[in-house]
Amino acid sequence: PDDARGYLSGGRALVDRGRPDGALDLLIPGGVHLFKNFQYFRLLDEAAQKAKRPEAIATVTEDLVERGLFSVPMVVAYVNAQALKKNVAGAVARLEQAAKAFPNEMAVFFGLARARALNNDGGGALEALDRAVDLAPADVEVLQVYAQASEAANDPTRAARAYGLLAVALPDDSRYVLKQAGYLNELGRKDDAIAVLRQARERFPDDKEIAGMLRALGG
Repeated sequence: PDDARGYLSGGRALVDRGRPDGALDLLIPGGVHLFKNFQYFRLLDEAAQKAKRPEAIATVTEDLVERGLFSVPMVVAYVNAQALKKNVAGAVARLEQAAKAFPNEMAVFFGLARARALNNDGGGALEALDRAVDLAPADVEVLQVYAQASEAANDPTRAARAYGLLAVALPDDSRYVLKQAGYLNELGRKDDAIAVLRQARERFPDDKEIAGMLRALGG
């Protein structure tokens, strides 16, 4: 279809009519038009499962990697497909190549982090996430993964950074400020924690947790 949305509507209709193979025939060439579309990868996965052709996702995503067409949903699908093929190490190597070729493509580093984590390289995963966050410091999905990974690794420096950026990206949610302040205090940066909380108190004057943490820190 000339209109990229036609791949989605046509693929959906074919899956709903019990023709997942036909849906895949339509969806596979649609990847070059819809590689940034989360719904596309969900539909591709559904069609592949119903057609019992899980390799279809690897076919699409490997082609997109070769073409240098990256997005967060695409790299997640790529890494998952390689894991299904028991080829996580290969995915790490391929995404490391891509990171050199596309040093400013955030999605490459996000995918590399996921692949390294599945390959039991937590430190390498965090380093890849560092770069992803450098490239997209306001991307909430990336920041939330960064925060979770930092906490899982007991890394308060990265956790403070992650929650500080989340507090900026989602300024109406006081939880991120509290987390940031807690990690700053853990790092021995009590004055910075107090400053963050004082700023937050102006935005959330009735927040009892912010007031309580300020009192506890002597601020």
